[in-house]
Amino acid sequence: MADRWMLLGCVAIALVAIAMRIAPIRAGLPYSDYIDEGYALSQVIDHLNTRSIHCRWYGYPTLTSYLTAAVAELAAPVYRLSHGRRFHDDLPKDAARYVPFGLEYNLISPPEVILAGRAVVVLASIFTVVVAWRLGTLIGGETTGWLAMLLTAVCPALVARSSNVIVDSTATLFATVSLYYAERLRRRWTSDAQTPWREAAFAGVAAGLALSSKYTVGAVFIAVALSIALAPGGLMRKLQCLVFASACAAAAALAANPAFILHPEIILQDMRQTSVLYGMLRIPPNYWGAAVSAKELGIPLLGAGLGGVVLMLARRGTRATAAAWLAFAIVLLIPLVPLHFQPFRNLLPLVPPLCVAAAVLFSLPRRLLTEWTPPRALRPLLLAAALVTAAFCAVSSARQVIERAGHTDTRVSAVDWIRSNTQPHERILAIAELAVAPTEWQRTGRRVEVVPWLEVFQTLERESFDYLIGGEMNIREATEPEWPPHLERWKAHVSTLPMAVSFGAVLTPVYPYLWRTNHERIIVWKLDRRAPAAATEDRARQ
Repeated sequence: MADRWMLLGCVAIALVAIAMRIAPIRAGLPYSDYIDEGYALSQVIDHLNTRSIHCRWYGYPTLTSYLTAAVAELAAPVYRLSHGRRFHDDLPKDAARYVPFGLEYNLISPPEVILAGRAVVVLASIFTVVVAWRLGTLIGGETTGWLAMLLTAVCPALVARSSNVIVDSTATLFATVSLYYAERLRRRWTSDAQTPWREAAFAGVAAGLALSSKYTVGAVFIAVALSIALAPGGLMRKLQCLVFASACAAAAALAANPAFILHPEIILQDMRQTSVLYGMLRIPPNYWGAAVSAKELGIPLLGAGLGGVVLMLARRGTRATAAAWLAFAIVLLIPLVPLHFQPFRNLLPLVPPLCVAAAVLFSLPRRLLTEWTPPRALRPLLLAAALVTAAFCAVSSARQVIERAGHTDTRVSAVDWIRSNTQPHERILAIAELAVAPTEWQRTGRRVEVVPWLEVFQTLERESFDYLIGGEMNIREATEPEWPPHLERWKAHVSTLPMAVSFGAVLTPVYPYLWRTNHERIIVWKLDRRAPAAATEDRARQ
């Protein structure tokens, strides 16, 4: 009976984990919903356009982009049936994407590319929950595994990023798999001549895939190496196993990111640029401030996880496991802590083992406490504390899921307004820097002319329009001398126009390689087709 209830509990947790991760998968479409989505998806578009393993930017390894491209190709027949044209016909071409001022970062189409990437990340996040359950069960038994699964399923740091196209989630999955097989390796290692080669191979392969998901997460291999070093047996046997695991890791890393051999100089250059950017940005909070926040871990889960690590270090049966995890954390943190910009997603691979450690503390597994029997009343209290902690995390995660699932990009709202409030014969002039998708302009059913911001006045002097769609332009850090006077002219011009409607609050950057956010400020002004733009400017000067 107990096994049946445990199984039902695991199924219920799995369903909750799936629901939380799938619910916001369409957030913000047809636009990206998170700044890092554009980086990974630009790699995907490169692969699909060229039908090759190569891309122009290697600031991230390519495993996540390969997986996304594979999902997109598998879904291509469905796309053709539903749209009446090939999937590749709707991909943005390089001529439109790579412009003089840099990559058109927001030009990601069709939206199915974004969905393909999010589907990959959703699956990675769900499998992370399953692997955490297996790891907890391996360390402390069924109750520990059940609690590890529960905490990992509802942890805000994991849930909030479970459907963003980011490499951190795939890296987290493979790092957790590597830790699981490293633990199995250590437990199956005996003092006789039988070496667990299969576990060593899987631990190494998973570490290599973690490296090919995100460069810094390759640090998980230190946990594999330490697990081998702390196993019983002779030095030569350990060295053989370590070499074998290293070879497996290298083979997996090269297969998932051939650029390690083909383009090492580009990787180093892009990593240096990222490091410089992280050194310049100062966006709070830091790692610790984020960890204690309810939006990431929260004090209850963080405290329980750290307490579980201390307990594991204090007990002989799990001391080597905790030491391996700590080594992984230290090696991962060393290059990250000195940088001013500390986004918590960089530490995401540490979250599943932290949840497992918290489960160890809450369950006090008998196999671990061989030297001490806890009071009978302590276990129910710890179980209640675990459920309270899980509820705390679940509430925070649910709030973030509901908020994100309700995201509607202001560009979508603006297009909807145009469809409902303008006439088919009316002409519309739009600013290209708003980065509205071409398919969205087509959805209006109106005659829309899109021009660069610097060319708006020439266009207005040459032709007549009924509406002007633009925004408040951000030229901060811009070095082009023509932009400041143009901005003043733009402000003076639009200040005389009647505003029909506005959406959002975030200023539009003039550079194309910056993310527009889902809250970009978009303003629709009504134009008088009978009055030339020059007369309007004269009135503004007066």
